[in-house]
Amino acid sequence: MKPLSIIGLDPGTTTACAVLDLTGKVINLFSSKELPLSKIIEKVVMVSLPVITSTDKAKVPALVEEFSRKMGTKLVTPPTDLLREEKRKLIAEKEMKIAENGHEHDALAAALYAYQELLPRLQKIERFILENGLSKLKSEFTLLAMREDELNFNLIKDILTKPTEENKAIQKVLQEEQLTKRDFMRLFDKLKTEQTKNKFLVQNIGELNHRLNKIERENKKLGKSKNNFDQRVDTLLMFKEARIKQFDHELKQVNELVTKLNNKVMNLFGFIGNSTKFQVLKKLDSLSKEEFERKNDILAINDKDILLVADTSVFSEQIISKLKNKDVVIVSTQKLGKFITDKFPTAKLSAEEIVEENEYFALVALAVIQEKLSRGDVLGKVVEEYREERKREK
Repeated sequence: MKPLSIIGLDPGTTTACAVLDLTGKVINLFSSKELPLSKIIEKVVMVSLPVITSTDKAKVPALVEEFSRKMGTKLVTPPTDLLREEKRKLIAEKEMKIAENGHEHDALAAALYAYQELLPRLQKIERFILENGLSKLKSEFTLLAMREDELNFNLIKDILTKPTEENKAIQKVLQEEQLTKRDFMRLFDKLKTEQTKNKFLVQNIGELNHRLNKIERENKKLGKSKNNFDQRVDTLLMFKEARIKQFDHELKQVNELVTKLNNKVMNLFGFIGNSTKFQVLKKLDSLSKEEFERKNDILAINDKDILLVADTSVFSEQIISKLKNKDVVIVSTQKLGKFITDKFPTAKLSAEEIVEENEYFALVALAVIQEKLSRGDVLGKVVEEYREERKREK
């Protein structure tokens, strides 16, 4: 596994990036004018597996937030913008040479600020690893412990050391350096809950069978009152058998749900694994208020997101206004209406250009979506220039 890293970003006309390992040592430090997000991600993942993203600004810049979202990292920011003297002190305390490039200096200070804030948790993780003999699984343990605060250390230990099918699947994701997501961890917790119910039902059935056997043994001892007793036992047995059948039915339902959840987890593994190689589109059936409210809790539509809309002819002006403020891009496999193309950057995709999709998301090759949107911008400019020329002629 590549070293886990803390990423400090200083966006702007010149964008700088600092990559530190979890001991605060610099792995890479670079900057360039007009550096795109895709290039930053490429340079970072070549040398490390990011778990933390940081900035020296209290208000998170859009590029920093987008990097953190795409890489699945935790975001660490100061309560107020770091002052120049605070940044100089952070670098000096680590006995690092102050970078001549001011942007790299700010990126390095941001990463060191995050390292300083997270140091107590890193030390706690290190102690747990040593006390529990998990040195061979240090990277995997640290990755889960840093990225998912709500996970108990003992649960992480079980995930990495107990040979269940679910735990093996998570270990495979970690070893292949595929990024975990919070939705995946929630799904795993739900699976664990259903397995606990399953175990409880099996235990209840065992106890009922034990009691049933006990009643049958007592029945053999009662010779004189056999007839009356048989009638009472039969009634009791019928009641117990009905209960057992009920528990059997519930157990079958739980097993079916566990199977479905297992399949869903496996599908999510594959989708997460591909999400770093392609552009993620968020899917809506239409732009109606009902559809937006139904899906947005999961989609969390944000600034500059790309939405794959099945039918753009159905829309709510309230939702159109909200999305326009978020500066989103609308794409569809169907014809896009003039009302939508006038208000948003748009592109038309063919079904074959969608690599993979599920109920909420779709994957499209970065080159395809960039080429479509670029071509759309050129056409928009030609139309606008034509309109201006017609106005001047009048």
